Amino acid sequence: MILLDSNNKRLIFEGEDKSGKTTLSYLLYEYMIKKYKGRPIYYSSEPINDKNSIQDSSRKIIRDMIKYNKNISEETRNCLFFLDREILYNTMNKFKFPYIFISDRSFLSNLCIQNAFEVNTFENLFHQNIDLIKRYNIPTNVIFYIKRDKSLYDLENSNDDVLKKNLLHHRKKINEMYEKLLGKKELLNHDIFINTKIFTINNNGPIAETLSKILSYF
Repeated sequence: MILLDSNNKRLIFEGEDKSGKTTLSYLLYEYMIKKYKGRPIYYSSEPINDKNSIQDSSRKIIRDMIKYNKNISEETRNCLFFLDREILYNTMNKFKFPYIFISDRSFLSNLCIQNAFEVNTFENLFHQNIDLIKRYNIPTNVIFYIKRDKSLYDLENSNDDVLKKNLLHHRKKINEMYEKLLGKKELLNHDIFINTKIFTINNNGPIAETLSKILSYF
């Protein structure tokens, strides 16, 4: 059971591309706004998926650099995602309290993908992001790990050639890291996440059914 008490709460949706996490995270956001009227509720996502995300001029510049520069290197992409995350954390420290913050992706997506591309070692990437979380005192209360059996099929039929080229080749390594950190909950071995709750959600049916599964934890 997830208790939305008087403390700040951060609910993160993670999983591979096309698993449904963006749709589900925003549906939960809409539900929370209606249910918890008067409580500050915020929503954000990594800069590529920015339609409903918290924005400022700096995040827009980063988003445009990632989104429209097709030849960007993975090293540069990693740095831009990290910078975007620092801007977001700084913004979170200005939120009204006590807030509920719903996040489509977090540093874990970046960690799993960059590790698969072998841009940096897992330990370096992990500790860089942990230091950032500690610096801004950002809570990570709940992680919904969204899994979908058909996600590979969706990627193969995607019109985004860059997405297919970059992710299909590395999909196995990406999923192995997700399973290690979230499926097997090895993330909880690190002291900063010792009180984090991780829920694995299979999104293989209608989206309404999956949302009901998520809401049953509240």
